[in-house]
Amino acid sequence: MRINLLLAIISLLVSCGGGGGSGDAGPYTQPHDPPLIEEEAPVLEKKPVLNRRIAMFVVDFPDNEETSVFPAVEAIEKDFEEGAVREYFHDISYGQFTYEIDSFGPFTYQNTFTSLYPYHPEKTLSISTIDIPGFRAERYDLFVLVTLSDYAYEAALTIPAGYGELRVNGEVVNKEKTVIVNPLFSGCTKRNCDAGGPARDTFLQKDYFWPGAAFTRFQSIFAHEFIHGLGIWAHADSRTNGPRFDYEAEIPNNGDNLENSYGNFYDIMGRSDYGYNLNAGYRDWLGWLKPPRKTVIEDYGCFAATVNPINSAAGVVAVKITLPEKEGGYYLEVRDFMDKWDRRGHLPESESVMRNNRQGVMVNKVIDTGVPTTYLLDMSPSPNRTEEGYKGHPDIKDVVLKPGGKYDAPDLRLWDVMPRSGNSFSVKIMIKHPDGEPHESCAGY
Repeated sequence: MRINLLLAIISLLVSCGGGGGSGDAGPYTQPHDPPLIEEEAPVLEKKPVLNRRIAMFVVDFPDNEETSVFPAVEAIEKDFEEGAVREYFHDISYGQFTYEIDSFGPFTYQNTFTSLYPYHPEKTLSISTIDIPGFRAERYDLFVLVTLSDYAYEAALTIPAGYGELRVNGEVVNKEKTVIVNPLFSGCTKRNCDAGGPARDTFLQKDYFWPGAAFTRFQSIFAHEFIHGLGIWAHADSRTNGPRFDYEAEIPNNGDNLENSYGNFYDIMGRSDYGYNLNAGYRDWLGWLKPPRKTVIEDYGCFAATVNPINSAAGVVAVKITLPEKEGGYYLEVRDFMDKWDRRGHLPESESVMRNNRQGVMVNKVIDTGVPTTYLLDMSPSPNRTEEGYKGHPDIKDVVLKPGGKYDAPDLRLWDVMPRSGNSFSVKIMIKHPDGEPHESCAGY
C-alpha cells in the first residue's frame, strides 16, 4: 500500500510544551505538514531487533550566537550511553536490546540555521561538511544528526532510507539506511524571549518542565525517534467515541477521535503525557515479547488469561488476540503507574489519572492500513471535553477495563476483570464467530 511516509513518521513537536491545563495537558500544536512523498511503506523487521550501531553527527550553524551553552560532543554521547535512554531501552526490551554509538563532530553547516527555517530537519540532510578520514558507512545501522541551535525550533524527524542525500566524505550514506534528525537547543523561539516564551534547554530541562521526570526533553525526543528508526513507522494512536465504545455508532461532532494521531497519552509513541512506556503491540513487533512473556489467542472461543504489569521481570505481560481470517487484532496489557516509565506526577489531576488506570486492563486495537498501528481504546467511555481550550478533545484520563466492566464488540468480548496479586489482573476473553454460534469452549462462561 502506498502511503505518505512522512505523515506517518513526523515526530512530536520540540517546541510543544505539553504540560498545560488540567489533567489532559493543555492545548497543543500539531506537527508541521511535511513535504508530500509517496513511497512504499517500509517493511517491519520480522526478526527480533536486538542491536543497533549508530553513527552520531553533531551539527551546528554559523549563525549560532551563544555556542557556549552547548554541551561537548563527548557529553552528548555519554548522555545516550550512560543515561536514562540506555536504561529505558533495556527495560522495555526486557534486557534484549542494546545499541552502540560512535560520535563525530561538531560539523558546521554550510548555511545559516535561519535559512533552513522552517522545515529544517529534512533540509539538514544536505550538509556538505562532514569529512571523516577512514569512515566506513557499512559499519552502521542508522545515522543520527544532532542539530545544535541557540533558539527553539519546530520538530525532530525520522527520515526513511533513500529520501534526500546525507553525504560523508562526499559519498551518499543513506540510500538504504534511516536518518534521525534530533534537535538540541538552548534558548527562546527565534531568539525572541518576549514573544517566544521562556528560554528552554532540551539537554538539561526535564521533560514537560518538571524535576521528577525520568527523561530530559532531549532524551524523550530521541527515544521516540529511535523507535521509529528501529522499524516502528507508526505512532501510538487512540480511538474514542465520547460516552460510547469505539465499535458503536459514532457520536455527532466526534472530529477525528476515531483516528486520533498521537492519541495514546500513556505511550512514548503517542503524547506520553502520563507515561513513557511502549505498548505491547510495538514491543511484540520488535521481537521483544515471546512466550512465556506473551499469551497468544488466535481461535474462536472463550479463554481466561492473567496479565502482569508490562515491565514485570517474570510472567505474562501481554495477551495478543489475533482474529481468525481477519487483519489486525488486540493487545491487552496492565500498567501499575509506580513503574519509573509510567510515573508522571507533574500535571494537575495526574495522581487520580494514575489511580484510575491502575485498576484494570488497558486495551490496544491493531489496525493495518499499510503501517500497522496501535489504537488505545477507551474501556470507560466518557463524553468529549468541552471546556475552553479542549472543545472536542477526548477525555482520555480513564481508559482501562475495570472489574465489573464489559467490552462487547462484534468480534470480541472482554469481561470479568478481577484483581490478582502484584497489581495483576485476570480477564475472560471471547473471540466471536461470525455466525454468532457460541463455541463449545464457552460452556460455563
